[in-house]
Amino acid sequence: MEVIIKNLRKIDHPRIKGLVTIELKDIAEIAGIKVIKGDYNLYALPPNQPYEVDGKTKYKNIIKFEGTLWKSIQEKIIKRFEEIEDDKSIRDREAEPSPD
Repeated sequence: MEVIIKNLRKIDHPRIKGLVTIELKDIAEIAGIKVIKGDYNLYALPPNQPYEVDGKTKYKNIIKFEGTLWKSIQEKIIKRFEEIEDDKSIRDREAEPSPD
């Protein structure tokens, strides 16, 4: 199944680093996928919805993906996010004034 990243928007948040919209070609467009900075690496979470249980907020995925499909979606999102980060760091270095 072809997965197309339609939009990847960076977020300035301690753990949530981006929001992604993907298209499953000729099937559906899915918005609200989060790129999360974990303790050791980046990962993606499907769109979710908050709910309360005993006064505590919990989250439930809105969409459940088949395991290998989600793995391929997540890998594509993280790869694209890292490419954007690498491009940004190169542009930032190029924009720095050269020492005199």
